[in-house]
Amino acid sequence: MKTIKQVVTMMVVIIFMMTSVNVSAQTKELTPKQTEEVAALVIASFTDDIEKIILENPELFNNNSPSKLSFLDMKKGLGIDTKGLTKAGNDLLKVAYLYLQEGTNRKDIIKNYKGKEVENALIYIQNIHAKNKGVNENEILFGVPSTDVTTKRIGGCKWWQFRCKWRYIKNQIFHTY
Repeated sequence: MKTIKQVVTMMVVIIFMMTSVNVSAQTKELTPKQTEEVAALVIASFTDDIEKIILENPELFNNNSPSKLSFLDMKKGLGIDTKGLTKAGNDLLKVAYLYLQEGTNRKDIIKNYKGKEVENALIYIQNIHAKNKGVNENEILFGVPSTDVTTKRIGGCKWWQFRCKWRYIKNQIFHTY
């Protein structure tokens, strides 16, 4: 007889496999391992961008360092209106926030990140875009930030243009144009 823990673990594995297939279908040419690799690079880039914004614009963050900010202060400093913030967007911000709080370096993020929040964000974007082709899919995770603080943008993507980052990094690594 299986314990509740075994059943729950099995359900989590099945759900993860189903979402992996969905993201793999969206990315078509990437294997699950490649998808995980791109997801780790995307979250590392996302975290780097947020850290640069905090360091380059201390006045927006009450002159706190990235490791001293509260999660709410980080969102406020980024100009995020919580009314437009989705769960998927909040989860991505939370991952970046925790990495910044812990002082996790880029190499360790890339090595250890498994991709759950990135997968969920891509699925969310895909579902919204399927319902409304006119929506700006780069803005739907975080709403439209009220401040466009500048950073050195990877691939020309702003910090909040998540799908833009995904496509740019995926194309740079796997040449999937």
